[in-house]
Amino acid sequence: MFLEDKLLEIAKDFDGTNDNTIVCCRKMINACFDSISNSVNEKSPKTVYQAQFKRVNKTWEKVALELESKGKGFILKEGFKKFVESKDEFKGLLF
Repeated sequence: MFLEDKLLEIAKDFDGTNDNTIVCCRKMINACFDSISNSVNEKSPKTVYQAQFKRVNKTWEKVALELESKGKGFILKEGFKKFVESKDEFKGLLF
């Protein structure tokens, strides 16, 4: 299953409650990192990691816009990027 499909599948469980929002966002972020992990290994150069983060970020943005157009916009378009930038271990992975 493609990442976009996985994220949309997770979003189907969104019911609008605060607890559910956190659960859905956590699942979506985990799906994004699983996708990245499946595309890189420890020997991959930084450029490969950067490309994978950019790919996942574009997918996240696309899903956010699609959810918003359906009236189910509970994630920010720049949410994945902001999450990654907030973590010290990802410093230097420029989008």
